[in-house]
Amino acid sequence: MCLLIIICMLFSAVSTSHATDYNNHCCERLAEHFSQQLSYPSNDTYQQFLDGYWTERESELEPNCIFTAEKSQDVARAVGILGKTSQCKFAVRGVGHTGWPGAANIESGITFDLSRLDDTTTVGNTSVEVGAGARWNAVYEHLDALGLHIAGGRFASVGVAGLTLGGGISFFSARYGWVCDSTVSSANKPDLFRALKGGSNNFGIVTAFRFKAFQGGDLLVGSAVYDTTQSDDLATAFVDLASTPIDQYDPYASFAQIHSWEKQSDVATKVIVNTFTYTKLPAVNSTPPFLSELQNAAPQLASSLNILSLQKSFSDVNNLDNPTSPRRVLINMNFHADAAFMIVLIELLDKTITHFLDRIPRSACSVAFQPLHPIMTSKSKNTGGNVIKRSDRALATPEYELASPESGYIINVNPTVQWAGAENDAFVKELWEETFAEAQRMAVRYGVATDWVYLNYAERWQDPIQGYGKANVEFMRKVSMKYEPKGVFQRQLSGGFRLWQREGGA
Repeated sequence: MCLLIIICMLFSAVSTSHATDYNNHCCERLAEHFSQQLSYPSNDTYQQFLDGYWTERESELEPNCIFTAEKSQDVARAVGILGKTSQCKFAVRGVGHTGWPGAANIESGITFDLSRLDDTTTVGNTSVEVGAGARWNAVYEHLDALGLHIAGGRFASVGVAGLTLGGGISFFSARYGWVCDSTVSSANKPDLFRALKGGSNNFGIVTAFRFKAFQGGDLLVGSAVYDTTQSDDLATAFVDLASTPIDQYDPYASFAQIHSWEKQSDVATKVIVNTFTYTKLPAVNSTPPFLSELQNAAPQLASSLNILSLQKSFSDVNNLDNPTSPRRVLINMNFHADAAFMIVLIELLDKTITHFLDRIPRSACSVAFQPLHPIMTSKSKNTGGNVIKRSDRALATPEYELASPESGYIINVNPTVQWAGAENDAFVKELWEETFAEAQRMAVRYGVATDWVYLNYAERWQDPIQGYGKANVEFMRKVSMKYEPKGVFQRQLSGGFRLWQREGGA
């Protein structure tokens, strides 16, 4: 990408040892080669590592040891060691921003720490190589100083690796597509290159990415806050803009509508925010005509327009990282753009979140609506393709219309839920599973349903890989068996969404 370095090894025959605690034995095997790069529960660095996860739910898992790679060759060697036996289980953390426990950590086993593989290096003015342990904030700080941009993530604390391998949405997506579509092709393995783009961690451990670079400069960032009584008008205006024909769509515009709830001291509040980033250079401090109707769809309680560097353009409105609510969930669904459905969906979410806030003190929730417009999702055909495609599985009801990002005007719905207290976990899971099941039934009735799920926003109980459709899943499985026939990354790697997980596989 280049996916400059991909660890996808063919391993020797599998051992059948039955040690009482085999994962401790696996740590011992690594220690024979990397004694100074392993942390154990008795070490201060061990707890510091766990505290670095985005959600407390993930940091509560306790691996037998943590392996910190100093260079990409360390990763290759460590995987080779662990791959010699099927009983050595491991997880991989680039930055650790996924919401569900076990996505990038493991109970027992070994967790790979890629945080030191965080260099950002420019290759002329045409491409940028970024380590898998980097965060977007550091990447953009480097690029702003050079007057360059890449189509990368939109949040400071998010990691490069997870976002890119899961697809990725950027401020530049209308011009360049998914973030993974901006990676530089590896011409000698085009099938693996395509499978990695949306295939997450199913094919190996990517230690570095190479992105196409382009001219940088300051961006226009705007937001407007509205009273909740204007919700219907704002939803209608949002759907109208998200449904703009491709030949009339402004490719420099990135926008979202955010409904945000918070409860502190027994008082619950909600606001609605329209936020945008406009990437046309040079930046002009006025709302672009393409976005003005959305921003002026209702009376504004407050608004702002700022010209900012890419690094400083991360929107505070979107960063709902409440330190008093450390347990977090990301979920998502998608629907064909339809104002009537968006209005009733918001009503359902209002009921769910009111119940959630009443039940759990010190809790918060935001729901982001953002377009997955054909101007964005059609770009991959010119960059080697990806696997983020339509579902074609059989459907139980005739009203359930197939939809996918590239087949029409799709709107992504992404709640970020935050709360305190492990005793509330089961309630949160049940509440949101029931809410999304009802939302999907409503989408069927309105004729706007899709079973496609965006992987980067998916919760553990969702199934984004199967939502790519039978043809793409079969393609990814063939690629997996071609490059890694022993199945180490299907059977031994913990976390992520596996290619065979719904059919009894790892």
